[in-house]
Amino acid sequence: MSSKHHCIRKSEILPLTDGFGMRMTTSQKPADKLTFSLLSVAFIVSFGTWFVMGYLLVALNGLQSIIVNWIRSVKCERLGGSTGISYNDSESTDLWCRHYLPQDEANILRENAELNTIWAIASSVITVGGLVATFGCTLVINKLGTKGSLLFTNVVFTAGTVMFATSKWASSFELLIAGRLIAGASMGFICVVAPLYISLLTPPTLRGTVGSIPMIMYVAGMIFGTTFSLPMILGSQDSWPILIVIPLVPVLIFSVALPFCPASPRLLLKDSKDPEGARRALIWLRGTEDVEKELASIQYDLDHAVQNQVSLLGFWKSSFRRSTFILCAVAMISQQFSGYLSIAFYSTSIFNRVGLTQLDAVYATIGLFAVLLVFSLLGSVLMEKAGRKTLLLGANAVETLALTLLVMCMALTKQGHVWTQYASVACVFLFMACYGIGPFSVPWNLPTELFGPEASASAMTWTGVSAWTGSLVTTFAFPVVVAVAEEYIFLIFIGFLVVSSTFLYFRLPETKGRSVQEVQTILQRRKG
Repeated sequence: MSSKHHCIRKSEILPLTDGFGMRMTTSQKPADKLTFSLLSVAFIVSFGTWFVMGYLLVALNGLQSIIVNWIRSVKCERLGGSTGISYNDSESTDLWCRHYLPQDEANILRENAELNTIWAIASSVITVGGLVATFGCTLVINKLGTKGSLLFTNVVFTAGTVMFATSKWASSFELLIAGRLIAGASMGFICVVAPLYISLLTPPTLRGTVGSIPMIMYVAGMIFGTTFSLPMILGSQDSWPILIVIPLVPVLIFSVALPFCPASPRLLLKDSKDPEGARRALIWLRGTEDVEKELASIQYDLDHAVQNQVSLLGFWKSSFRRSTFILCAVAMISQQFSGYLSIAFYSTSIFNRVGLTQLDAVYATIGLFAVLLVFSLLGSVLMEKAGRKTLLLGANAVETLALTLLVMCMALTKQGHVWTQYASVACVFLFMACYGIGPFSVPWNLPTELFGPEASASAMTWTGVSAWTGSLVTTFAFPVVVAVAEEYIFLIFIGFLVVSSTFLYFRLPETKGRSVQEVQTILQRRKG
């Protein structure tokens, strides 16, 4: 391929636009000041959605041993047995009721295939709910609007969480699975609606920085969820249902605050025909009364934009949209199949495998998510400086190295080399640091930077489908495959990272500092 397909001359780049196609002079650029009003809205929305999602996603991580033994006790009672009693090996009751010494608990899932399957379903069913719900996001948003959709999400999340928490008192692991399925459905809406609402309130020059706030709150939720699952706090056999209902507190706070959050100025102009309302919203968000140019920019876009939004199915009718979406899908595949979800969901188990005690493994998991939070903050700063593509591919390269070293260290640990236990933990931390600095947030930004406003909602929805599909495959397959492949399972993730990164290196343009039209011009020239 000739060099002209890899770069565009300055004379070929479109003039500066507002992100929706309107040409602007330097004096017409929208305000790029990060105001307290905008920051507070992004924070409260992320706190009530992405924070609780991160919290609940890892709630079973530190509780694996407790939940697995609870499932065994429920099944044992249904078979008419009693836990802690060994039966004749020929009796099926023995498999569910026998007593395991603490040092032998690692064999529970390996020896009981049905229990291993139930645990895998309980862990991964939350992603099934997210995948199914993603297809309904566009319909819900069109019917309820962004703010109404956020309130609907809160109701669904509350229902699923209550079912999850009460499963213990109902002695029903089926209720636990159903509750996580419904909670997962709310997360499918969260992944689309919350970033969309925040992006509609944010000027184009700040979308990279403000758009990373949900991901930062997501990691904060993981840290709190893992910390509260410590045995001396709420990670015990009796108190784990309380651990599960704690996310309802930020959901309640968000539900109370949501009516006071502004509607999107763009939607106020488009749907409500309310220019005064849009002006008031912009004044509050930008912290200045000088909003006439941005208001005119939005109105210009609405007057000249395609009137009908591209539907989910109509999205695929354009060959250009299809080829562009491949970039979003591959970026999301590189995220989901990097091994991050397997490490996040099963980090306690992984640390157990490299030789840490259960308590030390939970402490290590807390530290792991703390590292992710710190490097996510660093990534939000570097995103507007280094660029999306640089952060994504650079981080993927170091992730590949970290996983390669992890496989080698875990294999040496099995041969009796004690020092490799600590080296394995270091590899996991290195992987998580690299993941946070780029792959964690970049794939979620691409749909709004590669597609115009008429197709961005559908692009975000299909990107969400890609994410939840990858999450479902990895979280369900990991506990099953790892029982056979053990540490060599990470070779699969290494393969995905290498292939996806190579593809993105040659095909993905840098979107930093470019409008949607500029990016699409580059993509059209490459496609041509």
